[in-house]
Amino acid sequence: MTYLKILMYARTGIRAKIDEYRGMQEKALEGAGRDSGAKHLADMAQRMIDDLEVDMATIDELQEIHER
Repeated sequence: MTYLKILMYARTGIRAKIDEYRGMQEKALEGAGRDSGAKHLADMAQRMIDDLEVDMATIDELQEIHER
């Protein structure tokens, strides 16, 4: 397995987790008017998404370094 293939698999996994957290966030925001904890859950999901996007940017940087 090549290094670039490993990065591709990592991107795929990160993208899947981001999509999962976005779905959770959407559901939480839909219930935010009825449940006070829903806003907190949506905020937590956003923090997780932000962290995963940082991971994705790191992978992009690693690929750039590898290609030099």
